[in-house]
Amino acid sequence: MVLLAIVAAVVPGCKRPGDLPEDVVCMFGQMGLAPGQFSYPRAITVDRSGRVLVVDKAGRIQRFTADGTYLSEWLMPETAAGKPVGLAVHPDGRIFVADTHYHRVDIFDDDGHLLTSFGHEGTGDG
Repeated sequence: MVLLAIVAAVVPGCKRPGDLPEDVVCMFGQMGLAPGQFSYPRAITVDRSGRVLVVDKAGRIQRFTADGTYLSEWLMPETAAGKPVGLAVHPDGRIFVADTHYHRVDIFDDDGHLLTSFGHEGTGDG
């Protein structure tokens, strides 16, 4: 719940909200498509270095420092059928993105390069 409050903010940079619950430590971002802005954030995770990754409805994965400073972003390989809905970071640093509209999981390296994908539409294994 605290991580969602971080992304839901409408002010740039990390800021302590005065009108939110005490357990909210920091907020950052605003609505939009520019770096550091969000178009309906869909998932959030933290990597092994403490950096925050957010995927939004524009099919972008953005990376921030823990205090909300924008670092980088990359786009999903395909977005016409829909956008991803989940993120996870493997202990080895690979980033797994649940891309339900394409019935697959895309795996990226730490720099945002697509390494591989698995899964396809169907009812059987994989």
